[in-house]
Amino acid sequence: MSWAALDYLMVLRPTLFIPLWSLMLAGYLRAATDGPLPPFILKPPAPLLLGIAPLSMLMGFVHILNQIADVESDAANKKLYLVAGGYVRMKFLVLEMALLMAGAWAAAWLAYRGDPLPPIILAASAALGVIYSVRPIRLKGRPFLDLLANAFGYGVLAFGMGWLAAGRGAEGMWIGSIPYFLSVGSIFVNTTLPDLKGDLASGDRTIGAVLGMRGSMILSSALLGCALASGAALRDPIALGAGLISLPAHVKMVASRSVPSILAANKWGVLSLSIAVGIFAPVYLLWLAFIILMTRLYYKHRFGIKYP
Repeated sequence: MSWAALDYLMVLRPTLFIPLWSLMLAGYLRAATDGPLPPFILKPPAPLLLGIAPLSMLMGFVHILNQIADVESDAANKKLYLVAGGYVRMKFLVLEMALLMAGAWAAAWLAYRGDPLPPIILAASAALGVIYSVRPIRLKGRPFLDLLANAFGYGVLAFGMGWLAAGRGAEGMWIGSIPYFLSVGSIFVNTTLPDLKGDLASGDRTIGAVLGMRGSMILSSALLGCALASGAALRDPIALGAGLISLPAHVKMVASRSVPSILAANKWGVLSLSIAVGIFAPVYLLWLAFIILMTRLYYKHRFGIKYP
């Protein structure tokens, strides 16, 4: 396979699918739970795979759109992304986006025939992805709205799509998503901190830019605490376990207030949920290891950098 072909695959940013898949799997496991613990999944069930497909393709569309819209801030933050670096051609990106959007709706029809709620969630996710990145609305540049958009999009909508894939219906779904909404919010606040310089230069007033380092860490800590409390109240071992796994890195971040500690807290925030769901679906951890390894090898040989 040529570099050009790989470029159009990697422009989807595979590692950014990890929180999406983890939250969908969390939703599926919570909906499939009859006793105190979720069921153990040794082989991915077909309804789960069919449910993951449409939202994954839709998020691929959103990832490309976000990179197109963020060319200036990515350049200012010295991020080597394929779109900002000119390694991919715009006309092919537009075609790829069209195919992804069409594929998402086709997969949704196959996975959820007769159920009106998943297409509504998919449409809401698409709309949220567009207005998050594209001006004049561009929620990414609007403090607190950027936080709500991410927390709702991942913690509620992605979780909900996974929940519905279990075939249980929407009963309990919205309440069950509360700790995940809060967890995603806690992680998102911290992700805005390393990019403050570039975001301000491009006119994006993110929540991190408005609250600053100290205020952002206070808000992130409060959200994590609420996520742990709600996970305990709902007797959700996945949400509670993920929060406890990420807590030490979060405490270190607050104590040191350094960029490396912020990046470490962000990584552990995402990995903690993957580990928590991976306990009940071990094959998922093998899949994530493959994605991370392939991504690292690509960036090492293509650009000579270590990513992720």
